[in-house]
Amino acid sequence: MRDGLISKEHLILIITAIITGTLARFLTLKEDYRQYPTYPNGYLIHLLTGFVAASLGAVAVPAIMTKNFIAVTFLSLAIQQFRDVRKMERGSLKDLENTEFTQRGDAYIDGIAKTFEARNYFALVVALFTGIGFQVSRNWVDHIVWQAVIGTGMGALVFFFITGFTKGQTVGDIADVIPAKIQMKNNQLYVEDIFVSNLVGTKDVQNFVEKEGVAVLIRPHHELYRISLEVNLFRGDVS
Repeated sequence: MRDGLISKEHLILIITAIITGTLARFLTLKEDYRQYPTYPNGYLIHLLTGFVAASLGAVAVPAIMTKNFIAVTFLSLAIQQFRDVRKMERGSLKDLENTEFTQRGDAYIDGIAKTFEARNYFALVVALFTGIGFQVSRNWVDHIVWQAVIGTGMGALVFFFITGFTKGQTVGDIADVIPAKIQMKNNQLYVEDIFVSNLVGTKDVQNFVEKEGVAVLIRPHHELYRISLEVNLFRGDVS
């Protein structure tokens, strides 16, 4: 940094790190059966916070290299902002509980909110390590394009590591999920030979459920997993 201006090398470093970090947030932005984020505004909010997180991670390396340590203190401010994102998501999802057919519960909602907070850290950490890789590669490579490639590669490696590290188990990891046949016997609903309910409704509803319904049998790999499955099924976390 000279005369208050950012050098060309640092500018390219920052831009590369911001793009890589924001892309990491984009790749972790998903819409699934829980419908979050529900609307385009949700995408905008989370992509924007991911961009901000990536920007903070990107400027950390140039700030340290130019001994501008005051700029690094913004990282602590960012952490507080990301916690506010978690609070916002938790409140939003709790407000929607009354509209859900099966309520998810406070623990489940808190887990989703923490996931949102953690994904902003993904963007920050990926951008930070992209900048570190860019800066370190200057000792080996003279061409700035290759420095950007090496920095991006390091950011990508960090991204794959933290996504694998933070990935939780799914039902398929602890049990076999087998498609099953729905049958109506004397106004009673069966999945294979297992009784489910006798409160299906009228004959037309019974025919609809039998023809259009989808059922599966979940068989745990070990008896210890049965408790987790039954608790989650009772809470509605598995559908």
